[in-house]
Amino acid sequence: MIKKSDLFKEIKQRVNIRLSQSDIYQFMAFLLNDKYDQIPITLNDEIFNFDYNKFEKYLTLLNEKMPLAYLIGKTYFCGNEFIVNSDVLIPRNDTELLIDEIKSSYDSNESLIIGDICTGSGAIGISLAKIFPKSKIYISDISEPALKVAEKNINHNYVENVEIKLGDFVEPFIKEKIKLDVLVSNPPYIQINDCDVDESVYKYEPHLALFAEDGGLEFYKRILNSIDTIMNFEKDWMIILEYGWKQKEEIESIFSKSNYLQEHKKDHFGNWRYVILKKEK
Repeated sequence: MIKKSDLFKEIKQRVNIRLSQSDIYQFMAFLLNDKYDQIPITLNDEIFNFDYNKFEKYLTLLNEKMPLAYLIGKTYFCGNEFIVNSDVLIPRNDTELLIDEIKSSYDSNESLIIGDICTGSGAIGISLAKIFPKSKIYISDISEPALKVAEKNINHNYVENVEIKLGDFVEPFIKEKIKLDVLVSNPPYIQINDCDVDESVYKYEPHLALFAEDGGLEFYKRILNSIDTIMNFEKDWMIILEYGWKQKEEIESIFSKSNYLQEHKKDHFGNWRYVILKKEK
């Protein structure tokens, strides 16, 4: 028999990757088939019939750098729970800044047409659907397996104002002549031969969602060439795109070839992380 507090200490001592206290609680909830919020308030409780074989199996996977989110099959983004697997990227905290930016730019009661391109798990689009319940949210991806995960997350989060589009980047919007008031995307932006990619990311996360041609800049150039076609010029539209922390000057150069207003902002670590494009006043 073992106490939950002892299990917490053992995980902390034996895991060779960085896990926060919250991460360990999530891992314990998964191991014990318990609710996350019950773990910290029941740490003095004893665990009956603890499955040590299961514990050793999953601890080994963690030590082989399998992301915790893939191991337990879920993660949290903007306070919402999302199902994830190796068909989709794990949503990062920095990407929540894109949500915050849109949230601060529009009233939650507005009726907007929003496109989340390269949606993966659907985390961005579904989070926006909750914030803007009167808006129509389109989420698109070229990966059919990714969209199956996104569909599960639509149901898991009980949103009804989200529609899925399968296709290559902006092509579904061009084909169906959908005009967007807001376009948001965390596209693939890692250069194909980049040697600095984290081992865990490279080993486990889908390369289709990570790597891009043209030095990682392919999709930003495609956006620039599509703005006139997919954005609603009857409104003051917004485009917000995440990019790699070393790419600010290159992204700035791409969009400086247009007449659109651009603003670049940093992430929580002080690195340049995303660009906001707006129609020229």
